[in-house]
Order: sequence, then C-alpha cells, then structure tokens
Amino acid sequence: MIKLAEGKTKIIEVEDKDSTIVTITSKDDLTAGDGARRLELPGKGAASNETTSSVFQLLNREGVPTHYLHWESLKRFSARRARQIPIEVVIRGQAEGSYLQRHPEVSKGIEFDEPVVEFYLKDDARHDPLMVWDTERRVWLLFDAHQPVSNGPIGELTDVLENVPTDPAAIEKMIAVARKVFIILRKAWAKKGCRLKDLKIEFGYDWEIGGLKVTDVIDNDSWRVESEKEELSKQRFRDMTWPLSEEDKTVILQLYRRVAKLARDFPVIDLD
Repeated sequence: MIKLAEGKTKIIEVEDKDSTIVTITSKDDLTAGDGARRLELPGKGAASNETTSSVFQLLNREGVPTHYLHWESLKRFSARRARQIPIEVVIRGQAEGSYLQRHPEVSKGIEFDEPVVEFYLKDDARHDPLMVWDTERRVWLLFDAHQPVSNGPIGELTDVLENVPTDPAAIEKMIAVARKVFIILRKAWAKKGCRLKDLKIEFGYDWEIGGLKVTDVIDNDSWRVESEKEELSKQRFRDMTWPLSEEDKTVILQLYRRVAKLARDFPVIDLD
C-alpha cells in the first residue's frame, strides 16, 4: 500500500499511484486544541470506523453524494479517491463552542431557525480561521475563529490553494449539501433520543469523474451530541482535566463505543 496522507486520527492509502479507490484507517489517537492534547486510546479507532461507516451508509441511502464505498475491517473502510477541499465545514443547529466567542451577543444553546453553515480554512499555523465569502470582491475574508467577528477580518485568502471554490454556485452547493447532511443526522439522532447540536464535515471532488462529494470521516470527533443526561461526543474529552486518569480514559472509550452502537442501525429518514 502507498500512503497518500496521514493526519492526527487517520491514514489514507492506495494500492498504486493511479488507483481511484482509497482505504482510510482510523487511528486510536484522540486529539484536541490543534493537537496540543493527544491521547492514544486502544479501541477508539475501531469505534470511530464503525460510526463513520454507519453514518456514510445512511447518507448514501438518503441520496447524499459521498466517497464512501464499504467497510473493510475493524479500523478501515474503502472510498472513492478525492481531491480534498482544504476547508472544514461546520453546521450548527444551536449556538455552542467557538460560535459564542465570535458572537458574544448570542446566548449559549439558542437554537437557529435554519442550520448555520460556516467554513474554516484547514491551517493549524493560522489556527483554522473562519472563512467568509465577499460576494462583491469575490475573495475569501479570514477571521480569527476565537474573536468577535465585529473586530473585522484578519486578512484575505490570497494563497492559491488547490480546490478552494471561488464560484458562488459551487459555494452554495456546498452549503446546501452540508445543511442536508445535518438535517439527516439530526433526525437520525432524534430517533435515538439524542440531540445533534453541531457537526463538522469535509468535501472533495471525485478523483476520476469529478463531482462534489462528502469525504473524510464522520465519527464521534465530528459533532456535539447529547442524550437527556450527558454529552456523548469528543466534547467530554475537551472538558476533562488534563492529564486524564485511567478512569477518565475508560469513560471516553465507553462513550465512543456507545455512540458506535447507537449509530449501527440509523433508520431511513423522512425529510418532508
């Protein structure tokens, strides 16, 4: 196998350099704070892979264009190879996390009438700034993701970055697909008695035939989900005192396994 890329929590490989199919392996690593916190948690990769497979299978059933093909093994699935768009797309059903830092006038937990879609440049050196498309000047403005947007932009995306859309129609398509993904998963979680508060996804263009697809992974690192009693997602890890005790590690692993089990039989969703 040829390694195409390795991130904090996954490895992407192909059988040969011209292959249009990739395998994506989930690692046992758990990170937070741009990688400042890193924990190896045996069993996490298998739980993440199961969750991702269940989510993508649901999205495929609902007609969402994704790169996912099928489950391969405990930590691995296969997918269509894609040219990744270096943007994290966050969809919010309510005000949580860094949104409150950018909008201090908004109360925590307030629900939005329509899911809010935000774009973040994948750039750890710049701490993943918020991207806002300036329709008049046709340029991406960059904002500090942890400061009020009223402070104004911190710069513009002047770099020539491959696959970053600058066509308003392409941007609107990403927004529409992102909202659809969120609505599908919010309804799926509601049927499990849980609330999906926000979600992070990525997009790419099919390597062989083009076309926008939802790519990467969607697992328990990708959202905030809560039951009536507790937070079920990676947010629990973010909120814990560092370094973690052995008891804390057990709690986190159990959460990831619980989420994987809940996602196992996500139902078909009525979008009407």
